[in-house]
Amino acid sequence: MDNLIQKLMLGGSTAALFATMPFVVAAQDASGIEQVVVSASRIQIAGYQQPTPVSVIGATQLLEAANADVGDTLREMPSMGNSQTPEKGTNGNAGNSAALGVSGINLRNLGPTRNLVLVDGQRIVYAGLTAGVDLSVIPSTLVQRVDVVTGGASAAWGSDAVSGVVNLIINKNFTGTKASIDLQDTGQDTRRSYGFTVTNGFDVFDDRGHVEWAITYNDSPETVFASQAKWFTNQSYIANPLYNATTNPGVPQLVEISGGGQRDVPGNDIAANTGAAAALNGIQFGPNGILSNYKLGYCNYYAGTNLAPYIATSTSAATSYCTGGTASQATSSAQLDLLSFPIQQGTGFFYGSYKITPDVQASLQLNYGYDRSHSSSSTIVQSAVIKSDNAYLNPVLLAAMKSDGVSQVTVTGTGSDGVNLSNAGDIANFNNAIGTPATQSVRQLYRAVVTLDGAIGDNWSWSAYYQHSESHLYEVYKHIEITQNYANATDAVTVTAANVGSSGLIPGSVACRSTLTNPSNGCLPLDIMGTGVENPLSINYVSDPNDFYHLNMEQDSAGASMQGVLPWDLIGAGAPSTAFGVEYRKEAAVSTADPYGAVGGLGGGNFVPMRGEFNVIEGFAELDIPIIKNGIVQSLDGNMAGRMTSYSTSGLVETWKLGLTSQVNDDVRLRFTMSYDIRAPNLGELYNDVPTSGGQIDYKTGNTVSTVLTQAAGNVNLVPEAATTYSGGIVLTPHWVPGLTMSFDWYSISVKGIINVPSTTQERGFCTAGTPTPAGGNYCADWTYNTALIVPGTNPNGLQFVYTYPFNNGFLTTSGLDFVADYAMDFMGGNLAWHLLGNYNDEETESEFGVATPAGVQATYDFAGSMSGNSPFSGVPKTHITLSATYTQGPWSGTVQTRYIGAAQLVNGWTSGVQVASNNIAQVAYLDLRGTYRWNDNVQFYLSVDNVFDTPPPSTVGTAGSGSTNFVETNVSQYDILGRMWHGGIRFSF
Repeated sequence: MDNLIQKLMLGGSTAALFATMPFVVAAQDASGIEQVVVSASRIQIAGYQQPTPVSVIGATQLLEAANADVGDTLREMPSMGNSQTPEKGTNGNAGNSAALGVSGINLRNLGPTRNLVLVDGQRIVYAGLTAGVDLSVIPSTLVQRVDVVTGGASAAWGSDAVSGVVNLIINKNFTGTKASIDLQDTGQDTRRSYGFTVTNGFDVFDDRGHVEWAITYNDSPETVFASQAKWFTNQSYIANPLYNATTNPGVPQLVEISGGGQRDVPGNDIAANTGAAAALNGIQFGPNGILSNYKLGYCNYYAGTNLAPYIATSTSAATSYCTGGTASQATSSAQLDLLSFPIQQGTGFFYGSYKITPDVQASLQLNYGYDRSHSSSSTIVQSAVIKSDNAYLNPVLLAAMKSDGVSQVTVTGTGSDGVNLSNAGDIANFNNAIGTPATQSVRQLYRAVVTLDGAIGDNWSWSAYYQHSESHLYEVYKHIEITQNYANATDAVTVTAANVGSSGLIPGSVACRSTLTNPSNGCLPLDIMGTGVENPLSINYVSDPNDFYHLNMEQDSAGASMQGVLPWDLIGAGAPSTAFGVEYRKEAAVSTADPYGAVGGLGGGNFVPMRGEFNVIEGFAELDIPIIKNGIVQSLDGNMAGRMTSYSTSGLVETWKLGLTSQVNDDVRLRFTMSYDIRAPNLGELYNDVPTSGGQIDYKTGNTVSTVLTQAAGNVNLVPEAATTYSGGIVLTPHWVPGLTMSFDWYSISVKGIINVPSTTQERGFCTAGTPTPAGGNYCADWTYNTALIVPGTNPNGLQFVYTYPFNNGFLTTSGLDFVADYAMDFMGGNLAWHLLGNYNDEETESEFGVATPAGVQATYDFAGSMSGNSPFSGVPKTHITLSATYTQGPWSGTVQTRYIGAAQLVNGWTSGVQVASNNIAQVAYLDLRGTYRWNDNVQFYLSVDNVFDTPPPSTVGTAGSGSTNFVETNVSQYDILGRMWHGGIRFSF
């Protein structure tokens, strides 16, 4: 108890010292009642004067970009990493990610859960358990500005602000009416989109009250398949058949192919048998079950626990990518990969305020957000054991089985039934197939905030609020096979006098073997050996039409704070300013799911119900101390902040921040910060249980079992990640160049105890090496088996699940340089404003192993600029620069913008000509044009074109076994994948 009291006293005194900084301007403006929200701290300081750098995107810039939601504009910032975006189809083939349609951000590429998203300085509920905040639920029409804090800010704002804060500031004083009609499409007419906005604001009760509301709607009904893109050629890297480590080591180990694709035989095939049955491999079933031989093609890729920096010398046969042969590529799920999927979005917003007294104001804010997404998921490879007495067995095949002494064979396939998926128009027909989920996701946000703001004299102000927000997610998968029903239906026999028993079945008819002993089980026999042979009623029996997942997330938060100027000027440089407060937050989630999936009974999906909650109590304070005023420097100010946080799940933690700013002279300003920040485990990491993928390798046999699911489970013993951040910079405003401002800021962030989930490949390496888990367990225990799922040859052990658990068992570091320049000048009777924003990411290093690593697995890896699917972690190009010039004259305004993305590598550590012919990823630049014309005081026309020259994205593909980059062959978050994009419309104001 004494230790706790000491910590509270120390934290409180530190926080009190810190608290004074953020409220200097806020306190000076206290008589105005309304709190001025500041994002870098709790004290109002203009952008370039902050000790922590802040980038500000104003309403004008948002209008010029003309994007459907704020997130699309933010993701173009150089400091952003790989982010979720609905327009580019992120997660388009991963419905069970619960992230369909989410518009997210990823500051510093440290992950979307390590940056904090606020609305007017207040939190908002996540869109999914681990999906982060969905920016599309905030109406851009009322966003006054967006502050992007690119540095640790947990002391000021709490958990998650490791890489920074994105704070959306709402215009709470809007009066009048404005509306817009917005249209969008690609240059190839593949992504049409239309929407509208309506906004209204007015004063009431003799200007003591104010009301404003807004409605937005956007509909993008088109699906864009990867195969529609002009740049898409089905590229991949496969093992070079000419390479031999002993006899021919001088050629690259990998060779690039085009026109590859997932191996698929439309009518299913015999390809995965072992033992005596292996002699039958290479037989495929065609129309009406006709037998023929096929050639699989070359499918080898290099496999190992880790391919960097050197590729393993052993090869594996890919189940996902091949080149050549006679197996069909057109029916493979490679054709289902989406660049963009249909989505409908809408928001509703209300804000009302009333001055109860001249010094006290009450306000109410209501938010509603809605999005509906339609997508798909990769086909699920199915296997069925066909015994020699199967009623649908081709007599020729039966004779071959008897000749080889084989009593059963395994038939595999994707259930595509010959539908040509390379033709996007045929995608609807695939809904009649088995095992390729069509996904619908509906997400709704409800949020209410009640706030009281007040002033005490001229130098102090206070604020109190309560916020409740809910996110409701409903996802439905269609026609995923029910594993047991599929096994029952494909085990079809002819009813005879010898087997009819008491079933009452008609001799000579075809029935499920299981029905002979259980006549009421409803099983309908299914023929899978050919195209056009499947009975639609049997397909209905083996398919689950409603694999649903319903997730409700709730967040309640409340807080009270006070800020002002202390009455002491002890050293003659000015009085300190302070802010302090307390906050409370509770987060909870509960989900329900389809009973089949809850017990792992489906070939995919298999959502699992969950329930969990935690609460947080916090106290914070900040202080701004003027140290020097007009001495050896014009000014020197100290900035400190502290916060104590108690989590119901992991206990007490302290965060802090120290900063210095100095205006050396009229031309030079210096700033420095160091901070200790945290990211607490979210509800998903604590309590979740989600199927993430199908098809895993049994560590006991080395067999790839296509029906096995990975289950991403939670860990209630997780504790917050801890981050230390250093940043230092210089701001230049040279008096000999009026209108020019430049800043250069170096940063270094180191996160310890990161919460991560080892991949199944890593877990398999740990298992076979006997490496214990960080909790002292056994990784081999994560492989679970079910004797009912035993399939001789392919799944002899009955492997059903591979569980992966998060641990605080690694570290993550990043460092680099941010640079900004602004210059405004008069030009040809108008105004010309230049803006340069750039980032150079010098290093991004991660380790996911808090224990000894097995042979062949790298403990740490610098993945800055490493972008292939073979890279252990997903990086981004090191250099990002955006340069724009905006010219305004009279009713005209136009902007020319260039977005530059620097060169990168497939894998850091590979050498061109050794592991791969070329390890280089080309640099790319995009030209954007934006213009507006104000026809009169009430009507404005706008037009913008992104990627004017329709520049294609560079290839970032890896090997066939390297993940989802197989099919898209580029990084959808970093590059323009849809090509030239037109935005146009009309804006009205009254």
